[in-house]
Amino acid sequence: MNAYTLLHAMSGIREDYVLEARDFLGYGEGKAEASHGRRRLWTTLLVAAVLALLLAACGYAVYLAAMSYRELQPDDEKQYYFNGAEGGPNEGLHMDLNHGDCALAVHFDTEEPGYYTAFRLDPSLVDREDWEPGHLPLSETLKTFSDKRYYPADQVRGYEQALREAGLTREEAETWDYRFSLHEKEGKRRLILMIELMDAPELHGTDLIFGWPKGTAEILRDERRGDCQLLEFRVDAEWKDGGHSYTKHLLLFYPEGQYLLMLHAADDAFSFEELEALAEGITVKQTGLRYSIGEKPMNWSICGLAEG
Repeated sequence: MNAYTLLHAMSGIREDYVLEARDFLGYGEGKAEASHGRRRLWTTLLVAAVLALLLAACGYAVYLAAMSYRELQPDDEKQYYFNGAEGGPNEGLHMDLNHGDCALAVHFDTEEPGYYTAFRLDPSLVDREDWEPGHLPLSETLKTFSDKRYYPADQVRGYEQALREAGLTREEAETWDYRFSLHEKEGKRRLILMIELMDAPELHGTDLIFGWPKGTAEILRDERRGDCQLLEFRVDAEWKDGGHSYTKHLLLFYPEGQYLLMLHAADDAFSFEELEALAEGITVKQTGLRYSIGEKPMNWSICGLAEG
């Protein structure tokens, strides 16, 4: 059952029943409406009210997750912060930032708790002699749940417990990725592609910053595609030494699952058509492990074609 099913089911409800419900609930004024238009307005309002009551009675909440973005400016208010972690080298350090010279900030409205996710790319899509794939398997990231530095005390669990909650065996956890990368085999073994997946707890309260430390972004596509939001853009990042790096980014945000699939590529290595073809070959798995992160030391994350 979802909100759209309920709305469709209620679209055929008789107005007389809705108006009677209005009077019973005390929304009316106790007299006939002056016009058909006003009657229709009350009908719409009551359908919304009844829907809300029905969802509440069923214990079912609809969260409208969404992705949005904005271009950053030097005169932006300082809405980003960094707080040094307790016990770390930056303990007690606090900074207010605006990242105004960066290219783009991508924001997500998600719930704080959520399910741990992983993905698998069809290996035939990257089977080339001059490419070397790299994997960070789900098994390694599940092990971090035993580390108190990363999660609040009520979220810490051992590896075996994390596997049980995720509904996976040790062997299965090795076959799913948290991050995937491609390097060129020749020369400097340049990183040319990185695929990442972020879920609701990671996205909640965190903006992704592109084009750091200084850069510009060209938005090429921003649309709804099927059950996801699609955002394509090209970034020109300028480094402190005056050098530039050019990258392509394909972001696919799934509001229902509240997770984000990201493909970052060197500008001269992939076209957006090729990135979209890779995305079509990705299978996402939302595990049964539900978690939250709690208070974060920062509400932003530098994002791009990099590892770490």
